[in-house]
Parts: sequence; C-alpha cells; structure tokens
Amino acid sequence: FHMRSLAALTFRKVDRFSGVANVLVKTGKKSLQNQCQPRDPKAIGLVRSYVSERFEITRQGKKLSFTSKKTDSDVMAALHSMDSTNDFTEHLLRAGSEGKWSKNMRAWAHYLSRKTELPESVEEQMTALDAAGILVRVDSREKKLIECLRDSMEIPFSVETLRVGDVIIGRKPFEIFIERKAVPDLVQSMFDTRLFNQLGNQLNQTEYNRLNSLVIVEGNLSQLHVPRPNMQRLPYEAQRRLALATMVRLCLRDQIPVFRTQDLAGTAEIVCTIVQEYPKLMQMRPLQYSTRKEIPFRPRRGEDPKEALASQLRCVRGVSQEIAKRLVKGHNHMQSFITAMMAAEDPVQWLVQKGSHKESRWSRPAAALLAEALAGQAAVERENLICSFQAIHGLTRESATVLVRDFGTRKKLQSFLQGERDPVRALSQLVPGLSLPTRVALVAEIAGKEALEFEEYKNRLASINGVTAATALKISEKFPDAASLCQALIADTSAPDPVSRAMRIAKLSHPAACDLVSEFMEGSAARLAELVKDISKVRCLSGKTAVDLASFGRKGLVTALKQDLGDLKTKRGRGIRGTRSGLTP
Repeated sequence: FHMRSLAALTFRKVDRFSGVANVLVKTGKKSLQNQCQPRDPKAIGLVRSYVSERFEITRQGKKLSFTSKKTDSDVMAALHSMDSTNDFTEHLLRAGSEGKWSKNMRAWAHYLSRKTELPESVEEQMTALDAAGILVRVDSREKKLIECLRDSMEIPFSVETLRVGDVIIGRKPFEIFIERKAVPDLVQSMFDTRLFNQLGNQLNQTEYNRLNSLVIVEGNLSQLHVPRPNMQRLPYEAQRRLALATMVRLCLRDQIPVFRTQDLAGTAEIVCTIVQEYPKLMQMRPLQYSTRKEIPFRPRRGEDPKEALASQLRCVRGVSQEIAKRLVKGHNHMQSFITAMMAAEDPVQWLVQKGSHKESRWSRPAAALLAEALAGQAAVERENLICSFQAIHGLTRESATVLVRDFGTRKKLQSFLQGERDPVRALSQLVPGLSLPTRVALVAEIAGKEALEFEEYKNRLASINGVTAATALKISEKFPDAASLCQALIADTSAPDPVSRAMRIAKLSHPAACDLVSEFMEGSAARLAELVKDISKVRCLSGKTAVDLASFGRKGLVTALKQDLGDLKTKRGRGIRGTRSGLTP
C-alpha cells in the first residue's frame, strides 16, 4: 500500500524517471543509495520536463522564498547524494520514502537539495558536463573551427561527419544545432537558396523548436568587397543589403536566433559559452520580464528617515546640506516628497520656495535639475516654456509667467495668435506692459511671420506722409487688408476719382490722399494720383481744381493748356479764362 501511494502521489512521471522510480519503491536507504549511484541527478535533470514551483521557509527567524526547478524525485535523489547528512535530513528522507511529507517538510527538502547544484568554477563545471553526458559534435569539414576549439581546450568534443548543421550540442530531444556562415557564404547561400534547405533540415531535427536552431554569422560586411566568381553581377551595396535583410528576416520573421562574431575565435567562444550554459538553458523556462516595480524606501534600523531623504536629494548637483534639510521638512520618504512637488502648479517654483531662505534664495536652474531628476521631463515642462519665452528680447519672467498661466502650452498660445486678426494688439490686452517691438517679436517667434501681415499693413499705412497712427488704425479696422482698400478706392461711388474717394473715406488731406493712392494702387489710378499730386504743387490751385485738371490726363492737359494760351493771345484779354482748362492767364 505504501509503495502504491508513493508512486501515485509523489512520482507522477514514472516513465520519464524510470531509474529513480525503481529506486524509490524500495524503502531501504541502502538500496536507494546503491541504485542512485549509476545515474547523476544532473544528468536526470537534463531530460525532464520544465517545472517550476515557489516555496517559502522560515530560517533563523526570517522568511526565505525561493523557486525550485526540481521534481520530488530529483529532490530525493539529491538528498541521498549529499556527502554529509544530519538527523533532520534523515527524517526528511524517511518521511519522503513513506510519502508523508508535509508542506513545510517538502519546502525544506527542496531548499536542502539546492546545495547539490552544478559548481561554479570552470574546472568543476567541465567535470559536471562530462558527468551529465553533454555531447558536443563538430562537423569534420569545419577544419578551422576544429583547430580553434582544440587550441582553446575549454570543452571536450568529437569530430564527425554531420548531415545537419556544423555543430550539435546535447542529445535528443534537446539538441542545439548551430549553422556557421561567413558573411560572403551567407550571401552566396541566399543567392542559390542553399540556406533555406540547411535551416529546414535543422528545424526538422528539432521538431520545429526554433530556439534550438541558431545561425552564427562570422566576419565583417567589408569582406563583400572581395570579388567572387558567382557574385560578380551583384554590386557591393546589393550584397550588403541582402546580408542585412537576411539576418533581420531570420530573427524577426522566422524567429531563428542569429549571432554576429568578428572572427573564428569569436565563433569558438560562442560555442563554448552555449556548452557551459547548456544545463540552465534546458532546465529553465524563458524569463517573463515585467515592468519596474516601485519599492518604497525603508531606512535602516536606527536611521532617521528625513536624514536619509536629505542624503538622497544631495546626490543632485546644486543641492547643499542646508537646502536639503529645508526641502525635506514635512516629508518622511521620497514618494511623499515627489507627490507634493507634482501637485503644485509649478514644481520648480515650489522647490525654489521651499529651498530658499530669508537671507539667500536657491537658484532656479538647480531646482529645475532636481525636479527633472525626481519626476522626469513632465516636472520641468512649465519651467522650460517660461525660459523659452524669456529668451525673446524685452520679455520679462513676470510677463512669460502670465502667458504660461493663461495658455499652459506653446501650442495653445500659437493657436490663439493665429486665430486673431491683429495678434499684436491682442497681446497688448493680455499683457499690458509689453512694448510694441516685444509683442512683434513674440508673435513672430510663436505664430510665425505670416501672423504679422496685419501689423505690416498698418505700418505701411502709417508710413504715408500725413497719415497718423490713429488714422492708420481706423483705416485698417474698416479695410482689413490692402485688397479691400484698393477695391474701395476704385469702386466707391461717393467721389469721381480715387484721390477724392481716399479723401472722403479716410478724412485725409489732398496730398495725403494722393500718397495713399500712389502707395496702394497701380496702373492708371496710380498715374492719376501722381498727376494730381504734381498739379497740386502749383500755387493758387485748389484740390478740386487739381482733380478736374487731372481728368484730362497728362498729355491731354498739356494740349488743352496750349490751345487756351493760343486763344488768349488772339483775344488779348487778361480776365478771360481758358475755354478748356478754365484757368486764367
């Protein structure tokens, strides 16, 4: 009954561990030791299934947690193979053979069996590899690799004519197949599709376990410069691209590991490393990496938490001992300090206020450096935005702080300025203390020079002689761009010509209206405005008379004046006006 219960409860996979199962059905310790001697527990572990279990024991008043990769049969064999045993080990062996392990006894048995793991020194590890029966076979056609492995004298291996792969490590069904390829040979094997056959044969031998089949690419890509008979039609860049693409496809698409080495010695070193790590590779599952766990800070026994926190803050450049003591007031650990700092509207300003004293003020760059070190880039976004605004000529920190407070981000301020027809004037309402050049520079920096078109239009109006800034502002509000102003000067029905329309629309003097028309209009209207301006220079002529005379045109007016002068000479009268121009002699 005891033997049947032991086989049913403890040793589930009897077919995988037949040698150990035959031993454990016997309850006698002596017969168990004799049966276990021919088989090494490490060799047994190489051909067992992947298992993993978490245990916890209490040792010297402290809880100890560990993970065991062994089955109960491995543990029993390991305990029997120990050089020295005590009463507790004897008790564990007796209870295990009878199938009476409790949960705590089973945890202690797995803990004690860990002492029989593989040794760490190279000499002992090589002995353990031989005892475990790890077989290394190298293809007889790899002459240089065989010579290099013999020179290194690190691993025992045999030379055979292999049908698949260049190096085989281990025994079935846990063989690792290695295909060695020089860079030129890799390109050539891709060109003639030989690589697909070789990798297909390797995967077939490993039952398509892709992690047990790997490729070692040896050499430098510069070796492709050397011409070869079969590859002369492919240029160097095409061969380089093919080599890199092949390695990328093998790793990412085909999930076959690819190693890069510089020379034959590097290849031999990779092979030796795989052999030395073979037991761990076969016994352990792939690690499941997870995100970083934030572990709260716990000071040592007798250590003041505030002093420990101050010492941590002093690791940042610019934080002295006095400043660190002022910063940690009200906080016992780092998490509380970072939470309070990030809860403030401006973390850097919060640090400056806590670190400053009545007599001395802590520098803002050092506070920004500390905030970035503790909470990352998010803690200094506001400070960086304020500093970028301060770089604009004429913009003070107070004005930059107002802009950051109202908009928060640079993108929101940019959208606001681009949406305003007159962004320079809108800034004067947001920040009243800014000068005109500073507002213009700020708009150009944030929204681009395209946002200054309206400001340039106003400056163009104000540059006309006789047009004040207030008048230019009124004209720009009524006509927001030069196109609308020109349309009004051409099509407005309140006056017969552009100059008169400009005088009526903008309430300008005749010379200022002439300058406005000549500035914004082209073609006949501009020539008419220029003629009116020239006629207005004549003394005793009113603006209305100048406009009427300009309607003749420059050549027509000259002809009309000549004819009137001819008529006046014939009539010889002083008070008679010209019939065409209406001017006195």
